[in-house]
Amino acid sequence: MINATFSNGFTDTDRAKACKTAEHKAAYYALCAELADIEARTGLYLADENVDAENAIDAGLSYGSADFWEMMIQNAEMNAGSRAEDAGQNINELIGRVIY
Repeated sequence: MINATFSNGFTDTDRAKACKTAEHKAAYYALCAELADIEARTGLYLADENVDAENAIDAGLSYGSADFWEMMIQNAEMNAGSRAEDAGQNINELIGRVIY
């Protein structure tokens, strides 16, 4: 594959990374919206963006990178699963798919 450079200095690789970052960020916020709906229905505490971000930053990831947003998703899933479990609930049943 040729890695072309555009007039703005971006390469095909840069553009692919930007798309991946946007996809992960959108997926994270879609998950947060699902968790917020479950919180509203059940009264459970499941999602906390600040905790997710703190864990990703503590892992040494650059804020806003594709890897950062990917870890944000993983953190949200793990934390929601753990919090639901602590409340005697199953996050997979609540959300309708396996995330934990």
